Amino acid sequence: MPLAEWEKLFALSDRHGFVIASDECYSEIYFQGGPPLGGLEAAARLGRKDFRNLVAFTSLSKRSNVPGLRSGFVAGDAELMKAFLLYRTYHGSAMGPAVQGASIAAWSDEAHVEENRALYRSKFEQVTPLLAQVMDVALPDAGFYLWARVPERLGMDDAAFARALLAQYNVTVLPGSYLARESGGRNPGAGRVRMALVAENIIDTAWENRASLSPSAAPREVQDAVEHVIAELDAGKLRVATREGVGQWTVHQWIKKAVLLSFRLKDNELIEAGSLGFYDKVPTKFAGRSAEEMAATGVRVVPPAVARRGSFIARGAILMPSYVNIGAYVDEGTMVDTWATVGSCAQVGKHVHLSGGVGLGGVLEPLQANPTIIEDNCFIGARSEIVEGVIVEENSVISMGVYIGQSTPIYDRTTDTVSYGRVPAGSVVVSGSLPKGDGKYSMYAAIIVKKVDAKTRSTTSLNDLLRD
Repeated sequence: MPLAEWEKLFALSDRHGFVIASDECYSEIYFQGGPPLGGLEAAARLGRKDFRNLVAFTSLSKRSNVPGLRSGFVAGDAELMKAFLLYRTYHGSAMGPAVQGASIAAWSDEAHVEENRALYRSKFEQVTPLLAQVMDVALPDAGFYLWARVPERLGMDDAAFARALLAQYNVTVLPGSYLARESGGRNPGAGRVRMALVAENIIDTAWENRASLSPSAAPREVQDAVEHVIAELDAGKLRVATREGVGQWTVHQWIKKAVLLSFRLKDNELIEAGSLGFYDKVPTKFAGRSAEEMAATGVRVVPPAVARRGSFIARGAILMPSYVNIGAYVDEGTMVDTWATVGSCAQVGKHVHLSGGVGLGGVLEPLQANPTIIEDNCFIGARSEIVEGVIVEENSVISMGVYIGQSTPIYDRTTDTVSYGRVPAGSVVVSGSLPKGDGKYSMYAAIIVKKVDAKTRSTTSLNDLLRD
């Protein structure tokens, strides 16, 4: 809002005594020049140093894309702040130390905000010109919504238009009249709809209606959203799971939905690789690349290694004759050795060695299942299998022929404890067994024989680590 409009608003507030509550949570998602003029800055420019009758709210939910933290701040008129603090004391919840620490980190960093802003700008710059051909819509100063006027030629109000879009094209928009209050016989939101350019919403809605989708019967919006997700996975800009800390990962189920939807939207077709022929829905990752393009990736691919499009292979990685499935992420400097398999959506960290014949389980279905994860600087011995969403934390060594699933007992001989589904950081693990029942038989288990720190892991040979 321009300074002149702020000045008028302040004058009305002084005259009538109302409080201006300025919602500025979207203010850092702007597209041209600097940020839009906020209430506090406008007041300061106009000499209202006491910020009377003004409170401004902002949060990390839009700035950092972390609405779940419920972290923000409010500032303004000191007297109003006293009243707000009293209200907040009795009608809010305390913020735990972990959330406080995460909030401090997010508020202190601008790099991720700039990256976030660039992503939104790219979306709007691509979509706005296309919509402008059929609707009255313009690029906003800030925010991640587009406000479009319902075409008059359709002869319908915003609510009817929203219902028609959903029924005919599976596109969800919010009628403007639902977001504004009628005053003086006029609703300022009438005749407009609010659009959010969020692939996640499109994917979630399409997933609920997946039975009706096919290569010849899918809305263009769904096809484009799914293709966008696969392309972003292929480029490493999206990943099925993101790391929050050692052993702590957030799984993005909507991305898995997009991968599954992609199978519904494609027919099998002939895929040729030299004299070899395949018949599948998903092309190979490096098909059609020139020598210069391959060199730019920084990846070495030894024939006949296969990676499917929608997987990501980072710079410095080496693929011996192996297989990397769609949705998988292989980070920098990792070796995928001969006949190793990286299953769908599996996440492999930096400087990992997957020895010959290693299998990392894939996980697309059931949808709620988590991917198999191998964190940084791990060694997985030959013919070992890590499946069913097991997490091997950083700096761990898994000996040859170790099999770990969610039901596999993981016995730590140092602490005499059994756990499941997770190998702690720095563990050295071998195959073994544990006695069962009355001692008449034993059953397979993975045995943690020792723990090592990162320094020991980097300076000690694998043979020495694995010796009892």
